[in-house]
Amino acid sequence: MEFGAKNRADRWARFENHARAVSFDRLPQEYKDAQWHFHPTEFIKHFRKCGWRSLRELVQTMPRKSSGGAGGDISWDDAWKRWELGNNKHGYMPPGMNIAINRMWSKYGFFTVRRQAHFLAQIYKETGALRGTSEDGDKRYLRTMYEVLTLDEAGEDYDQKRSWLEAMGFLKKRNRQNYVAQRPDEISKKAKALGNVETGDGSRFRGRGLIHLTGRIGYSAYEKYRSRNFTTDLNAQLLSTDSTSAADSAGYFWVSKMMDSSNTGALRNGLNIHRRADIGTDNANVAAVTTPVTGGKTGLSERQEFLEYVLFILGDSAEISDKLKIKIQNDK
Repeated sequence: MEFGAKNRADRWARFENHARAVSFDRLPQEYKDAQWHFHPTEFIKHFRKCGWRSLRELVQTMPRKSSGGAGGDISWDDAWKRWELGNNKHGYMPPGMNIAINRMWSKYGFFTVRRQAHFLAQIYKETGALRGTSEDGDKRYLRTMYEVLTLDEAGEDYDQKRSWLEAMGFLKKRNRQNYVAQRPDEISKKAKALGNVETGDGSRFRGRGLIHLTGRIGYSAYEKYRSRNFTTDLNAQLLSTDSTSAADSAGYFWVSKMMDSSNTGALRNGLNIHRRADIGTDNANVAAVTTPVTGGKTGLSERQEFLEYVLFILGDSAEISDKLKIKIQNDK
């Protein structure tokens, strides 16, 4: 016992000498007299300032069960794979998205829960809950959506896809005669606005990325910004096959999108979707964020559903609305 006590005393003496060697001298008396404590909630708040989300956190933001138009049934393993390993079933999602999106958030200022939640709500709907980063559609669809639509094709669409046209907001309560007469000109104006001037541009510059960058002008602007080729056929595909480009192009779109509106309610005029996301999280705010992403309100209810769930996971929400058919994601 005597040896043990002496040994402990020696170790303590060595520790004291070390502590004095690395300590500051002549500290203010107020500092010495103060009692220093970390308040638990303030301690947590400090660490939450780090915007980097772990893979586990990101997986939790994808609900186990949601409405069919949102994500449907997604197991923990499937959600984990989509974030880390990608997806090649019913679409394509490049691997490593968990790293790419964190780097993008750091680059473009997604520092708050509200900004991250709004962004995730949008990309979950845009990508089918991380199932794909490229707009679906055959050559006929992409040509008639982004290049040219003939009168006969407009008639075929009205007769065969009327429900879809109405759901997408293209029908605008028009009868067949008016739709066929007006829709081709609408597509022509859209193609001009997108800069699709060459045959095949509709397919070549289809929507790609976590938020779909679309059209020759959009691809060219991003190409100039990144100082990297994205307008040749193979390089254009990088926006959907490379996780860094798929995420970065979405961040670029988010902070560079020009919005033309009044500064009232949930709306904010000028650059940057962040400005609308910062205002709030109710349904009007989701609609205001959705408009610059989709050009309308396509899939608005699903985006609202995703937002409420992500805020519950990442934020301080105590519960989820009973109206939502949501099941929380977990590893059990």
